[in-house]
Amino acid sequence: MLPMYEGMPEFIDFAVDLVKRKPYRDSLAIVAYHFLAEVVDDATHALRHYLTLTLSEPYLQNSHHGSPYKKWAYVNNDNFNRLDQHIKMLIPFIESIHAETRTLKGDSKSPYRWLDTVRDEYVSCKVDPDEPIFTMSSISFKGWFDGNNWNNLRPLEEFPVVTSFSVSIEDRSVLSEIQHVGLERVGLMKASLTQLAGWLQKNYTMHDITTRRETRWDVGAL
Repeated sequence: MLPMYEGMPEFIDFAVDLVKRKPYRDSLAIVAYHFLAEVVDDATHALRHYLTLTLSEPYLQNSHHGSPYKKWAYVNNDNFNRLDQHIKMLIPFIESIHAETRTLKGDSKSPYRWLDTVRDEYVSCKVDPDEPIFTMSSISFKGWFDGNNWNNLRPLEEFPVVTSFSVSIEDRSVLSEIQHVGLERVGLMKASLTQLAGWLQKNYTMHDITTRRETRWDVGAL
């Protein structure tokens, strides 16, 4: 199977699990939920907007970007870049929630190095504007996290967090396969998000949602 959005469902599941493990009820969980929703929505939009166009569409012709392919590449890169930016914006919230969560044991530095690597290196997809090359990145917890505990700090060379894979799209039929695989993984991501929405509705009150994080501590006792 092509690595389109590979590892993203597991990443979403990891974030969802952290939110559910949060020891405090406050607005941070709701903010994290909305950033997760942005990620899922962006991932869906990027697959459905321009990805499988034939390049013969009238609105791709006579563009200031150049050839129909160049305009198609520009729009797709813009869509995927929006997704990547929301992933980068989500990570600080995951780090904050992880800092509160004591149930995920193991090397205290590993989760931050893993998250830093995703933030610094992950590019979901990129279209070469000059050649028909489509590059996808995948995310992996292998060697870092077993579902409950973080392992000791791992060498990135042995257990890469982010890997990339390129395919030729000269035969544009491969784009339909890329879309199909991506939408399958988006379906898993949406299911996790829907489950989290139900959990938040059941476990959070309006007071929790509007509680500022600063109110957890008795400032006068400091």
